[in-house]
Amino acid sequence: MKCENLQGCPIYTGKIKIDNKFVYKYKREYCEKDKYKCARYMVKTKAGKSFVPSDLLPDMIDRAKKIIAENTL
Repeated sequence: MKCENLQGCPIYTGKIKIDNKFVYKYKREYCEKDKYKCARYMVKTKAGKSFVPSDLLPDMIDRAKKIIAENTL
Protein backbone atom coordinates (compact mmCIF):
# COMPACT_ATOMS: atom_id res chain seq x y z
CA MET A 1 0.00 0.00 0.00
CA LYS A 2 1.36 3.41 -1.01
CA CYS A 3 2.42 5.67 1.87
CA GLU A 4 0.39 8.77 2.58
CA ASN A 5 3.47 10.55 4.01
CA LEU A 6 5.38 10.89 0.73
CA GLN A 7 5.31 14.70 0.59
CA GLY A 8 7.03 15.03 3.98
CA CYS A 9 9.26 11.97 3.88
CA PRO A 10 12.97 12.85 3.66
CA ILE A 11 13.67 9.56 1.87
CA TYR A 12 11.06 10.22 -0.82
CA THR A 13 11.82 13.92 -1.20
CA GLY A 14 15.60 13.44 -1.25
CA LYS A 15 16.38 15.42 1.90
CA ILE A 16 18.44 12.51 3.24
CA LYS A 17 21.51 12.09 1.06
CA ILE A 18 22.02 8.42 0.27
CA ASP A 19 23.24 6.45 -2.74
CA ASN A 20 20.80 6.61 -5.68
CA LYS A 21 20.55 2.82 -5.97
CA PHE A 22 19.20 2.72 -2.41
CA VAL A 23 16.84 5.65 -2.96
CA TYR A 24 15.23 3.83 -5.88
CA LYS A 25 14.91 0.62 -3.85
CA TYR A 26 13.48 2.40 -0.82
CA LYS A 27 10.96 4.35 -2.87
CA ARG A 28 9.83 1.28 -4.78
CA GLU A 29 9.76 -1.23 -1.93
CA TYR A 30 8.63 0.91 0.99
CA CYS A 31 7.11 4.20 -0.18
CA GLU A 32 5.15 2.97 -3.18
CA LYS A 33 4.61 -0.73 -2.48
CA ASP A 34 4.40 -1.60 1.23
CA LYS A 35 4.54 1.23 3.73
CA TYR A 36 3.98 -1.19 6.62
CA LYS A 37 7.51 -2.61 6.16
CA CYS A 38 9.10 0.86 6.48
CA ALA A 39 10.92 1.52 9.75
CA ARG A 40 10.11 5.24 9.56
CA TYR A 41 6.40 4.52 9.08
CA MET A 42 6.43 2.04 11.97
CA VAL A 43 7.92 4.53 14.40
CA LYS A 44 5.69 7.38 13.26
CA THR A 45 2.48 5.39 13.59
CA LYS A 46 3.33 3.55 16.81
CA ALA A 47 5.42 6.03 18.83
CA GLY A 48 4.76 9.35 17.10
CA LYS A 49 6.39 11.59 14.54
CA SER A 50 8.67 13.23 17.10
CA PHE A 51 10.39 9.87 17.75
CA VAL A 52 11.45 9.30 14.12
CA PRO A 53 15.21 9.99 13.96
CA SER A 54 16.29 11.98 10.92
CA ASP A 55 18.80 9.27 9.97
CA LEU A 56 16.40 6.31 10.25
CA LEU A 57 16.27 4.43 6.94
CA PRO A 58 13.31 2.29 5.84
CA ASP A 59 15.16 -1.00 6.30
CA MET A 60 16.31 -0.30 9.88
CA ILE A 61 13.58 -2.47 11.40
CA ASP A 62 15.50 -3.54 14.51
CA ARG A 63 16.26 0.07 15.39
CA ALA A 64 12.61 1.01 14.80
CA LYS A 65 11.41 -1.77 17.11
CA LYS A 66 13.78 -0.57 19.82
CA ILE A 67 12.55 3.04 19.50
CA ILE A 68 8.95 1.88 19.65
CA ALA A 69 9.59 -0.33 22.70
CA GLU A 70 11.31 2.53 24.53
CA ASN A 71 8.62 5.11 23.75
CA THR A 72 5.27 3.35 24.07
CA LEU A 73 3.44 1.86 27.01
